[in-house]
Amino acid sequence: STVELDADVAAPELEEAESEAEALSAVSEAMGELDPLDRELLLLRYGGQIQPSFGEIAADLAQRHGREIKEATLRQRHARALSRLKERFRQDPRLAHVLERIEGRLGAATESENQNGRIA
Repeated sequence: STVELDADVAAPELEEAESEAEALSAVSEAMGELDPLDRELLLLRYGGQIQPSFGEIAADLAQRHGREIKEATLRQRHARALSRLKERFRQDPRLAHVLERIEGRLGAATESENQNGRIA
């Protein structure tokens, strides 16, 4: 059996899905422009349900790459990578709404970490 949608209902949903797909493609492009270690750092930091600390990420990366990466170095790389990514997002009209969501999530994460005695 087929379900037919009224054109007035289907059109906005289709536009939204196309917009999201376009934004996802643009995010992928922007992430692809980052240094591989920076990309991995951001994916580890923000790609899951639980946001690991920089110490946990440093241990994970050391195990994966067979070399120690200092937590302070990761914090610097993180800040620089986010700055480059945000700038790229600001330049791409497909990503304006994505940047707003990311900044909201980052702001909430920073506030939570500060309340828990961790610095973002």
